[in-house]
Amino acid sequence: MKTSYYETVIEAPSELHEILIALMADEGYEAFEEENHRLTAYVQASLLQKEQVRAILEPFSERITSIQHRLLPLKNWNEVWESNYQSVEIGNFCQVVPTHRQVKDNFTHTIHLDPKMAFGTGHHHTTRLMVLQMEHLSIDGKSVLDMGCGTGILAILAKKMGASDVSAIDIDPWSEENCRENSKINGVSGMEIVLGDVTSIPNRHYEVILANINRNVLLKDIPAYANHLSSGGMLIISGFYTQDLNEILAVSEKSCLRREKLLEENNWLSLKLVKQAI
Repeated sequence: MKTSYYETVIEAPSELHEILIALMADEGYEAFEEENHRLTAYVQASLLQKEQVRAILEPFSERITSIQHRLLPLKNWNEVWESNYQSVEIGNFCQVVPTHRQVKDNFTHTIHLDPKMAFGTGHHHTTRLMVLQMEHLSIDGKSVLDMGCGTGILAILAKKMGASDVSAIDIDPWSEENCRENSKINGVSGMEIVLGDVTSIPNRHYEVILANINRNVLLKDIPAYANHLSSGGMLIISGFYTQDLNEILAVSEKSCLRREKLLEENNWLSLKLVKQAI
C-alpha cells in the first residue's frame, strides 16, 4: 500500500539526537537516520503537525541550526525499506537476517526479522553493543526482562540462548505487535510481551534485565530495574553517550549496582551492572 511520508531534516549536534528521536517518536515519527550533525526523521504525512514539532524542539533551538520538512513522492515505503534492508552480522555470534534474504551457516544464533521501519533492526550501535554484551553472558535457564523491546531482537536472542522465561515490554503499540510477529517468525514461544512502561513490569524478580533505551529513561528507571533484579542479577543497558556515563553510574551506585563491563562504539556506550547484596 502506498503511503505519503514527510522527511524532516534537523541540523543539530549528534549528542542531541537521542533526545530528539525520543521526542519525535512520541509525535508519530517512525524511522530515523543519523549522519554526523544531521538527523533525518520520517513520519506519515497525515500525522505531521509542524507547529507541534516546532514546539517540542523549541527548548533546543539555540543548538539546532535548521529544521526542514519535505513531502516525499508517494511510494510503498515498506517495499522500499525491505529492498534496502541488509543483514547484520555481529562477529560469529549472531546474524540478524530479513526474511527475504539468505542465511549464512557460520553463526551461533540467527534471528529472522520481518523488516519494517523501526528501531531495533540491529544496525544501530546500541543494539550491536547489547548483543556483544549478551555474547559473554550465561543466560541459559535464567529469567530475563527486555525493557523497550522494539522489534524484539534482544528478547528473542535471550530465548535462543536458553533463557527459562522472557518478558518483553515496550510503550509503543507498533513495537509490541512487531515483537509478537518476530517471535513467531523465529519459532520462539512462551515469551510474555507487554504493552507498557516501567510500571508494567511484572511483580517478580529477574536474573537478567536488558534495557536499550535513551539516557533520560535510564536515569529515571534504573532504580526500578534494580528493584526487580535478583541479588547478583545483571542489568545490561545502552542508549547513552560517553559524556553521560558519570550520571548513569551515580544513579546505578545509589541502587546498589556495581559497574562490571563497559563497551563503546562510535561514542555510544553499553554498561553491564551487577546487583550487590544489601
